[in-house]
Amino acid sequence: MLVSLAQCEHEQLHLSGAIQPHGVLLVINNLGTVTHCSANSEPVLGWAVPTVLGAPLTEALREVVMARLHAGERRFVLDRALNCNGERDVLVSAGSDQTCTLEIYPHQSRSTVLPHQPDLLTPQQHAHEVQRIQQQMLEDVAALTDFERVMMYQFRDDGDGEVVAEVRQPDVYGRYRGLRFPASDVPQIARALYLKNPWRLIPDAQAQAVPVMGIHTDAPDLSYCDLRSVSPMHQIYLGNMGVRASLSFPVVVNESLVALVACHHSAPKTLTTQVLQACRVRVSNFTFAYASYRAHQRMRLVDGLHSRFNGIRLALQRDGDVASAWETIAPWVVREFDLHGVTLCRGDTVLHHGVALQGPALETVESWFEVRGEIMVSEESLSRHVLDFPLTEVAGVTALRIGTDAVHATRLYLCRCELVQEIAWGGNPEKPVEFNDGKLGIAPRRSFEKWVEKRHGYCRPWDNTTRLLALKLRELLTNVHG
Repeated sequence: MLVSLAQCEHEQLHLSGAIQPHGVLLVINNLGTVTHCSANSEPVLGWAVPTVLGAPLTEALREVVMARLHAGERRFVLDRALNCNGERDVLVSAGSDQTCTLEIYPHQSRSTVLPHQPDLLTPQQHAHEVQRIQQQMLEDVAALTDFERVMMYQFRDDGDGEVVAEVRQPDVYGRYRGLRFPASDVPQIARALYLKNPWRLIPDAQAQAVPVMGIHTDAPDLSYCDLRSVSPMHQIYLGNMGVRASLSFPVVVNESLVALVACHHSAPKTLTTQVLQACRVRVSNFTFAYASYRAHQRMRLVDGLHSRFNGIRLALQRDGDVASAWETIAPWVVREFDLHGVTLCRGDTVLHHGVALQGPALETVESWFEVRGEIMVSEESLSRHVLDFPLTEVAGVTALRIGTDAVHATRLYLCRCELVQEIAWGGNPEKPVEFNDGKLGIAPRRSFEKWVEKRHGYCRPWDNTTRLLALKLRELLTNVHG
């Protein structure tokens, strides 16, 4: 039975019970006692698993780790903290269940000098400056890691991802910039883990996972562990892209994952914690610039809302309600929201302006909106997502429920006609299953070549700015209706 990409949402990635083999994992409780240990601890460190489990950390290591955890540090690197078959670095991460993971890696001195890190960036107000900082950041990460391809993979409002910038070595085949990827390529469960970790390194996607042994049978929570094993689906996905080593850094703004800095390499590649931390600083500086730009844009929008809605406010004050002021309000709404038409329903009153919902189409959308029970719903393709929607010029709507009386609420439908779109995808998103891996029964799509979809039946997308304006309009009209 084939496992679809959508089923990845249910895969408990943090409970895999295994790690990648380039490091050793210990899990300790709040007393510093080892509750879990990876099976490779003896060949790598010389520590036999049975003697490690249930025992306290070495005194020197326990003292340092527990002191920093008690001081409130959630994640830190101990440089050369161990000397077991060579010097070892230890990445310590506090979990959410009073446990802590220790990821132990070989210490590797870097002979080359890391590029100079610029001073902390100042807040940005201009898109072109943010794009310049973004490009410089990608070039820095490429120089630090020597990965063949480094991309800015940005999440869209609809959940899909798009490569908006790219740095690649001259001999690397293919260009991903400008290509879109379906939301299922980065499942929500994986996105949640990105919010908890500063990076995700996969030195060799085809390496055999190492089991984690414990003092009890429950798998440890590896949510905050970068050594966490690679999902079988993701292994095949990367293999289909010709990627052997992968590295990603999350771009998080207001606790939301807005993008990934994604790095690909066609051969196995291991990086030091020093390099990973240096890259993370570059990404953090870009994130600061990007977040400040977004905040500035939102402030400008919010600051302009009062004057922007002043004409409607005056019309409502003059005429008393939205129906009486319709001849003034309707053209303004169409213009400000870049619509083709608008429909108002209140009791037996139905008002239209422009190309708007009428007749059976309006009745169908009214029933659909009532079932949804929300104050605002946006839909870009009514014909595809509303049952029995008849043929009409209106392709998509943003529906607003106005007023506090659920029975007699006013409904306002902002209407847009079809806009035929050409979307360049990284492979055909409608064909995720193209071959069957007989051993695992897993089949992500094989091709990531540019595939252009001519999309019919959709209106121009409803972006976040438009939805914010719609909520402001609803607030204004609600104050009139009570």
